[in-house]
Amino acid sequence: MMKVYVHWVGDEGSPFTKVLKLSDNSAVADLRVACWDALIARHPTLGGSGPIPLLLSGPDGRSLPMSSLLSDVLSSGDDVFFRLNGQQGHAGEMSSGCVRTTTTTSSIAAESTPSQAAVTNIAATTAPEEAARPSTATSPQQDQHAAAGTAPTAIKTQAHNGTSEGSASCNPSKQHQAQQPHKPQQKQQQQRQPLLPDLPEEQLLPLVRALWVRAEEAAAQQNYRAGAEALQQALLLLPRPSGPLHVASLQRLARMWLAAGNPAAAAPWALRAVQARQEDVGVLQLAGDCLREGGRPREAVLHYQAALELLEERASSGSSGSSSGSSSSGGDSSSAGAGNDATTSSSSIQQLQLRLRVSLAACLYDIPSGGSPVVPPYDNHDLAASLVMGALEADPGCWEALRLYGRIAADRGMRDEALRVALRLVVGRPQQREGKALLAECLQDEEGCALLFEELNVPLTAGEQQQQQACGGGSGGGGGVSGTAAAAGTAAAPAAAAAAAASSAAALGFVANSVKDEGQVDSCIRLLQCAVQLHPRNASYSLNLVHALELRQDLQGALAAGWS
Repeated sequence: MMKVYVHWVGDEGSPFTKVLKLSDNSAVADLRVACWDALIARHPTLGGSGPIPLLLSGPDGRSLPMSSLLSDVLSSGDDVFFRLNGQQGHAGEMSSGCVRTTTTTSSIAAESTPSQAAVTNIAATTAPEEAARPSTATSPQQDQHAAAGTAPTAIKTQAHNGTSEGSASCNPSKQHQAQQPHKPQQKQQQQRQPLLPDLPEEQLLPLVRALWVRAEEAAAQQNYRAGAEALQQALLLLPRPSGPLHVASLQRLARMWLAAGNPAAAAPWALRAVQARQEDVGVLQLAGDCLREGGRPREAVLHYQAALELLEERASSGSSGSSSGSSSSGGDSSSAGAGNDATTSSSSIQQLQLRLRVSLAACLYDIPSGGSPVVPPYDNHDLAASLVMGALEADPGCWEALRLYGRIAADRGMRDEALRVALRLVVGRPQQREGKALLAECLQDEEGCALLFEELNVPLTAGEQQQQQACGGGSGGGGGVSGTAAAAGTAAAPAAAAAAAASSAAALGFVANSVKDEGQVDSCIRLLQCAVQLHPRNASYSLNLVHALELRQDLQGALAAGWS
C-alpha cells in the first residue's frame, strides 16, 4: 500500500489535507478519483463537474500524468496538491521546493500559461489589465500579488478612473484593454453558460435520457464511477439548476451511490436536490435516507419531518403534487419529463406517510436517549416505539416496521417477541441480512433455542421422551421442548408424528443455516442435531451438521455425525 498526503489548494473553499492509501499498482487516475471523493465530502458544491477537471501535481510541482502508475511518479509519504482546472491555488500552499515557475522547464511553462489565462477569464476580481500580462518570470512579490487576486492592479485602476495610466502606457495591449473594460466580463459570462445554452430542456431530454441509460448500464455492471460520470455529464448539459431534468439527474446520482453502499457520496447530491426543490417530498425523503444511512440521524430527522409536514398539508387541503407521486413510485424520470400532473391518491399518500414515519422512528432510535428534536418532552426511544406501533397498526406486514420493532423488543429483553418477529422477517425475505442478524441475536444460548422449540412446536425425540419419563413425566425435557408439544408428539398417530417431525426438522434446518451465516455456530449445531434426530433419513441435515462441527474443529464429532 502507498500512503500519500493530498492537499486541496483551489481558489474556492477552504484548504484541507487528507491521507489516502492506495495500492502500488494504482494509476494516477485512481488517485484523482479519490481526491474528487474527498473534495465532494468536504465541499459538495465544488465537485459537481466530476473528477476529470482536477489537476494533480507532485511534491516537485510537476503535473502528474493520468496514465502513469503511482509507484512510477510518487513515493509513499509524498505530498500531492490538487485543484480545479483553471485555478492557480492559494498563495503559499506549497513549500519553496514545490513552487511552480514558468522558467523551470518548457513543459511547466506550457502548462502555467493557460492556467493564468483561465484565471483571468473566470475570476471576477481580476482587473482588465491582467488579461494581457505576458507569461514571463516574475519576482516573488509580484507572484504574491497575482495569487491575491491582483488587488494592487485593481486599486490602481480605480485611482485612475477606470484606466491604467501608470502601467498600461508601457504596453499598448494593456492600454487597449483598459479602454474596453467590458470585454473580460463578457468572456466571464460566456464561460459560465452551460454547454448547450440555446436548447430548451425539451430538446435536451433525449440526450439526457441516453446518459441516464448509460449510467444504469454501468451501475448494473457495478461500475459506479462510470455511471456517476455519465450523470454528471447530464448535469453539465442542463441550463437551469432548479429544472426538472437537473433535479432528476441529482436524484439518480444520489440513489446510485446509495445503492452502491456509499451514502457519504450520495448525501451531497441529495442535498443539492433539496436546495433546488425544497417543497418536493421525494427529494426530502431521499436526502433523509442518505443522511440516515450515512450515520447522520439528527439531520435526517429534519428532512423526514419536513416531508411529513408537506404530506399532512396536502392531505388536509385535498391537493397533491407530482413530486410525491414520483417519489412514491421511485421513478424520477416521470417527474423529469413534461411534468406529470397526475393526482396522487389518498392511499398512496398514506403509504408514503407510513414509510416516512418508520424512517423517522429509525432515526430517533439511533439518536442517544434524551430530548427529542421533534417533541422535546419525550424520550427518543419511546417516541420511536410509539411511531413503530402506529405503523404496524396501519400495516401489520410492513417489513421495515417489523424489523425496527424486533430490534426494540430485543433491546428491551422481550426475547420471545423478538424471536417471533425475527422468524417472520427471515421467512418473508430470506435474502435480507437484517432478519438473519436479529434471529442470530435471539438464539445466542440454550434458552433461545428452547424458545424456538416452543415456538415451532418441535416434538420430543425418542431420547428426550425417555428422559422425560425417567423424570416422572414432567413438562420440561432435556431439549427445552414444551409439555404441550411433547404431549402432542406422543399422542399423535405414527404417520402424523412422522410428518410433524419432518416439518419441524425442515424448519430447524432453515433456521440453523440462517444463524450460521451470522456467526452463531453453536446454536446452529444444536438445531441441526435436533433436526437429524427428528429426521435421520435426510442426508442434508447430517452433511450440514458435519460442516458446522468442522467450523468448531470438532473432527471426532463430525466423523460420528457423518457415520450416523
